[in-house]
Amino acid sequence: MVQKNNGAIQTNLIQINKKLRKSEILSTRKEFNTVLKDGKVVSSQSLSVYFTNGPNRRIAFLVPKDVARNAVVRNRLKRYLREIYRNHKDEFAVNYWYIVKARTPAIKKSLTELKSELIELVKKVDNTNVKNAMVCET
Repeated sequence: MVQKNNGAIQTNLIQINKKLRKSEILSTRKEFNTVLKDGKVVSSQSLSVYFTNGPNRRIAFLVPKDVARNAVVRNRLKRYLREIYRNHKDEFAVNYWYIVKARTPAIKKSLTELKSELIELVKKVDNTNVKNAMVCET
């Protein structure tokens, strides 16, 4: 019976770690401008990831009206992107601020297609920063 409680406690800790806290979300205009103007971009067919160095990992999700005029579609895309981030938080570098921006083809993609595309872009972000660090060191 003690093992069941320990398992429940471990499960609860894992669930707490996977929450998307308000402190992890970019919210002010100043933060957005910092990422969009000073940061770099990695893009795919349906997503763009803007990123820059920051004191901790923070993220925002954008779905412009140009992409989807219908608010229901925009909100669904944002929910999908938040869910992907929440479940794969460990793959995002810790000391970066991210803005994930949807493009028009994202409307027709499923959750699994968006997941694979976003994770691929995040890996490119890590590779880009490793290359830049190597260039700076030499």
